[in-house]
Amino acid sequence: MGAQIEAPIRVWNWLNVSWVGFFTFLGVANLYVAQSFSEETWVKFKLFGVMGLMFVFMIGQGLFLTKYLDKTGHHKEEE
Repeated sequence: MGAQIEAPIRVWNWLNVSWVGFFTFLGVANLYVAQSFSEETWVKFKLFGVMGLMFVFMIGQGLFLTKYLDKTGHHKEEE
């Protein structure tokens, strides 16, 4: 993605940490739902809840990255 998005290293680091945090949250939520609710509820959470959370998270990441997109449409050539 570095060819299409020029962002400072702190932005890339923040994105990496946010993905780690998001998946950690999903793991903890999955364990909680699996241990606290019926198997049917857990399956619905895995199918709809996780998919919905992932969609919202990815949309948020995309919106955050829009200010770093190359507005000209040209990609930098690697030398």
